[in-house]
Order: sequence, then structure tokens, then C-alpha cells
Amino acid sequence: MDDSAAGRGSVSISNPISDKLISRVNVQSLPLEIVQDIFESLLFPYRLLKVHLAQHRNASPQLWRTLPYICRKWHGIALSVLYASIELSRYNAIVKLHKSLRENPRLRPLIRRLRISVRINVTVPPTLYTLFLQIIELAEDLQEIASYCLSVPEGDSVGFPVPFDKHRNLASLALYGDKSHTLDHTVLRCISSLRYLRHLTMANMILAEKVRHSSVPILQSLESITFEWDHSLEMLDDWLCEHPKLHTLRMYETSAPSSPPRLLSKKNLICLEMMHWHWNTPSLSAWFSACTSLRKLRITEDVLLYHPTHIPIHLEELIIDFVCYWVDSRVWEAYLNREPNISKIIFISHREIAWYRTLGDVFLTAAKEHGLKVEYQFPDCDCMGMYGSSY
Repeated sequence: MDDSAAGRGSVSISNPISDKLISRVNVQSLPLEIVQDIFESLLFPYRLLKVHLAQHRNASPQLWRTLPYICRKWHGIALSVLYASIELSRYNAIVKLHKSLRENPRLRPLIRRLRISVRINVTVPPTLYTLFLQIIELAEDLQEIASYCLSVPEGDSVGFPVPFDKHRNLASLALYGDKSHTLDHTVLRCISSLRYLRHLTMANMILAEKVRHSSVPILQSLESITFEWDHSLEMLDDWLCEHPKLHTLRMYETSAPSSPPRLLSKKNLICLEMMHWHWNTPSLSAWFSACTSLRKLRITEDVLLYHPTHIPIHLEELIIDFVCYWVDSRVWEAYLNREPNISKIIFISHREIAWYRTLGDVFLTAAKEHGLKVEYQFPDCDCMGMYGSSY
């Protein structure tokens, strides 16, 4: 970039071979859609969305201090990107956001994804929950909500966090209970009223009785169901079997029902994720035997470590997340010697940590010897105490 161009907001691009000037771009003339894409890439790096289970991420303090103040023309775009996805993890943050939305109505339509950080088995102060519900009410058209589903302070019934007259285009909903209250069909009917809902998460919930589509309408657009610290799959099995577009079942940190659910044998169920669970071998084997249409499997390394001879070998894609266990070469060989027919194996870990890197090298060597295609992915995040820029 030459000095004169820099003064006019222009960027000169040189040919790396001849070192001759080949073009000049004035950044102020970029279409606003491209500027927005650039800002979003700062907040949501591609690898973060592809690798991490959660797709919510707050902007860093540095982005909040800089993006809105680059220039007046980009101020509105910066605010729309910064407010688009908000995760609230502190009481003060909830209070400040509530105050901002109440005093600045122009901010309300900017929020698209709203999440309150959930701590399982920790009592939620009623004042905090009430404020969060009011924030949901103030926002105008949310696409994603992750919230507690608790007793409202005014009564003893379980409160559904989504207002009946708002957020009708909601695509993703995650509900977290506290296991002190039992859900009845009322809450499930509220969920069913969200006709465009594609992704549903049930966490730490207790259902009073089995649910059937004759009593609770099905969701015609539902594509995935996730259970976290939750044992309600058995109660929802019959109801879920009636959903025509449901293709993904996720089980996170939970245990198996007494018998494999009927859902596993549905032809449209092609993706299964089993993360951080400790099942006995018969249960795991029964589940995989029931998955007749399974094409994509995602597991954490504990499943591989304890059950290498029961993991399916005929898949389009096998994804393995490495979080805390060491898996030695004998475990790899126990699986690979079964001659898996897999189009692609994806290995996920933080490669900046030395033992993760060594673990990856062991696996890559073993997989190549068996002629398997392996892809190494790693998060662009700071969850290990470092930022993705080091990658």
C-alpha cells in the first residue's frame, strides 16, 4: 500500500511475481454486504462454526471497542454484527443488555441469536430468569434461543420462555430444566407451535409421561434433536418417529434408554452424535445395530477408547473429537484392523497442545497405513487459553 493510496482509503495489490501494481481497491467503495461478511468472519471464524458444538460466540472487548468506530458509514453494519449473537454469562451483562434494549428500541431487531450460559444443577435466581425472559420479549425476531425453562416467579407452572406472539420464525431452540419440576404436554405444545423450528435441544428435563403425536402436533421442519444431561428420549421416541425431516440425533453427556429407541431404525435418520457418554458395551452395540441407515457418526474419544470393536465401519464420515483421553496405537489398530469402509475420517483436537499433536500423528500414521482419507480440523477459539490466531 503506498502512502497516497492509504490516505484515500485505497489498497494497492501487487503481483507477487513481477512486483508491479495490478489493481487498486477503495475500501469505502466495497458493497455493504461484503463489509458485513468481513465483520462476521472476525466474530465467527469458519473453523469455529465447523468444529465446535456450540455456535454462539460473543465479540471480544477489542471488537466492541473498534468495529463500530471505524467510520460513520460502517457504524450500523458493525452494530448489526456485534448484536447478532449474544451469550449472557454474567448477571451484570444481563442487566446491561436489558437496559440497552429498553432505552434503545433500534437495537432490538439486531439480535438474532440469544443464549444464557447454563450451569447444570445450579439454582437460577428468579430475578435473573425474569430479566432474561424480558430480554426475549424485547427482542423482535430471534432465530435462535437457548434458555432455562423453569417455574415462573408468579406461579408453580413451568414457564415457556418464548412469547406466544413473537419469534414465530425461530429456527433453533434449546431448553434447560433443573429437574425439580416435571414437564407436561403444555410445554411441548408450545414447542410445536413454532412451525419453522429446525433444531431442538432438551437438557436436564423430566417428562411426566410418554408423548405421542395424537396429543402433541409434530414439527414438520424439525431436522435435529439433541439431548444433553437428559433422559427424556424414551418418553419422546414415539413422537419423534413421526417427524418427516428429522435426520440427526445428538446425545451429549447422557446415558442410554433401557432399549434402543425406534427412532434409530427410521430410514431418514442418517446422522448420530454420541459425545461424552459412558455406556456399557451391550447398550452401545444394540444402538449401532439398530441404526440401519447411519451415514455420519460423530463421537468423542472415550467411545473409541472403550468400544473400538463396536463402532460402525461402513460410513460416509466418522468424526472423532479428542478432549481429554489418550488413545494409544493399540486402540486404533483394534478399529482399523476391521477394515473400515469410510469415505472420510475427521480428527478434531487443539493441535497447539503437544500431547494432542502427538496423538494426531499416531492416528494419521495408522490411518494412512490402511489407506483411509483423514482430515485434521482444529478450533479457532480461546477455550484452551489461546486464540486461534496462533494457528
